[in-house]
Amino acid sequence: MRVETLAGVVLIVMGIILLLIGVAPRMLESVPKLHPIIYTQVSLGGLKIGTSPLAIIILTIIYLLLALKS
Repeated sequence: MRVETLAGVVLIVMGIILLLIGVAPRMLESVPKLHPIIYTQVSLGGLKIGTSPLAIIILTIIYLLLALKS
């Protein structure tokens, strides 16, 4: 399997997991808080934006490795 294909599959799976993590706290109020490095959510009025700093760091490293490789 090519590196790009594997990275794409990993990104899709991570995206699905992050979507589920964002929906889960609304559905289950008893869900414990996640560590901020795993998932961070910011509210701007009625808009909620969620991201994963850990995923951003990992993806930046992968991008730099692929950029240096070519």
